[in-house]
Amino acid sequence: MPVQETFIPLSDLTRNRVESLEEVQARNFKIDPSLLPDIKNRENMARPYPNGEFDFLAINVPSTYQQGLIPDGEEAPHGLLRIIAAANDLHETKPLYPKVEAGLLDAHRLRLQPAEIIDQILKTNAKVIGLNPTSVNVPEAQAIARLCDEAGVPYVLGGIHATLDPTIARNDFPRAAAIVRGTGELVIGPVIKSIMSGNQPEIKGVYWPETDHTQKMRTADIEPGDIPMVRQDQLVEAPVYTHTVAIDGERREIHEANLFVTYGCPFECTFCSSPVLVGRNERTGKPSYRRPDMDRILDDVEHVVRGLGADAIHFLDDMAFISKQHIDELYEGLKRRHLLSQFIWRGLTRAPVVNRFNDETMGKMKETGAWKIALGVESGSDEVLKKIKKKVTVDDVRGAVTKLSDAGIQTKGFFIFGFPGETLNQMKETRALIQELGMRGMTEISAFQFKPYPGTEAYQQVMDMQPELAAQLSYLRRYDSSDGTKKAGARAIDTPWLADDIRIADVPSSVVREQVELALADFYGNRPSDITIGCV
Repeated sequence: MPVQETFIPLSDLTRNRVESLEEVQARNFKIDPSLLPDIKNRENMARPYPNGEFDFLAINVPSTYQQGLIPDGEEAPHGLLRIIAAANDLHETKPLYPKVEAGLLDAHRLRLQPAEIIDQILKTNAKVIGLNPTSVNVPEAQAIARLCDEAGVPYVLGGIHATLDPTIARNDFPRAAAIVRGTGELVIGPVIKSIMSGNQPEIKGVYWPETDHTQKMRTADIEPGDIPMVRQDQLVEAPVYTHTVAIDGERREIHEANLFVTYGCPFECTFCSSPVLVGRNERTGKPSYRRPDMDRILDDVEHVVRGLGADAIHFLDDMAFISKQHIDELYEGLKRRHLLSQFIWRGLTRAPVVNRFNDETMGKMKETGAWKIALGVESGSDEVLKKIKKKVTVDDVRGAVTKLSDAGIQTKGFFIFGFPGETLNQMKETRALIQELGMRGMTEISAFQFKPYPGTEAYQQVMDMQPELAAQLSYLRRYDSSDGTKKAGARAIDTPWLADDIRIADVPSSVVREQVELALADFYGNRPSDITIGCV
């Protein structure tokens, strides 16, 4: 069958960076480039290896647009990993759940091209394919979908793009056998068995081709503690990432694994997709943030530390530990399992969470191995923070950075410039706050230009005011599903920035871009290789 040679070219990121594009690509993946030839020489690149054949092969769709924007050490697709674990093992605790032979082809981290992907689909004799596009890699997923159509292999769509708007997802993937809105652990087995048998039973949150896609429904959620353990040793290619970091003033080589242990987020920031993904405004009756008990989290920790040999963990959750009780339980559990001082960890949280911790809790947090905590600061303007429903104040951030620094824990801050209606003076407030936080102990920042993504409250705000912008947002690329040609209206992607003449903030995009670059230059001085630039 004819196969396109490559995906859409990587964005040209060399214009404002000291690093070359090749250097960015080389350091951008947890899979060491030197390992790729051996992996690609295997008969099967799918995991678990060497199972050979699968009822369901989930493909982590490549995202050529993101490559170069993501900092060192891109993580494995934990959402897909949870679904594969459920497909393979959930029947052991839920006897009525159908057993499915499921595997993962991590096409993104392996940097696979279309010809390699279809080759793996055919070699594994996959009965059904799973695709997980986000807003920015729909064309790559469409390319894989076309190959599936040509090979006569049905595919299921799930993840962010499918959940944010099933109608848009169906327009982009009209031949999808099913579109799953919401979490997939409880439905993936029944869906795969139904497709294999030619049936289309009514399953909550599953949109078959003839389903009314305008009706709002989502799948039943599984409790995080009920999801079978993700065996990274079996399912993840190169699950431990070796790199060098600066801790307590010294360079140290660490061997880092990553974990995702909770579900959702209890907040409703307007620019974030999480409120939609967890059904926060749909009266599902389920809390928008859930976590397993600490023993289950410790099982995962022990698996990567003792099973994989990791001496560092990156918790990818929006908020893995959000209370004094969580820190106490983590400390006592690590002590009981003789894991204290066996690894260090980093994670993400919000400033008010840190501010609720007393000195004793901060001390215990440090003793558990915490070495870096990232905070989503976003803005130095209280007015902007209120508008985006951050539920954080500038003073909250000041206090949290100081408290973390006093405890000997590094702090990273995430900042966004150019929110809808944001003024130049408000962006300057953010720049001033970044400098102040640096003096208070913040050690690292990432700064981004705001981008509206479909399904978010901010996107709807922008579209209500400027509906014509939808065709100008180059990162929302679309291709005709029948022949793969580019749809009219989208600009070419040759930069991670919005086009200079687009005006979402109170000033043009070119001015927003300048403020991002100035903020980074102010903070890092003459250290451009440490700077993370891009858009969110």
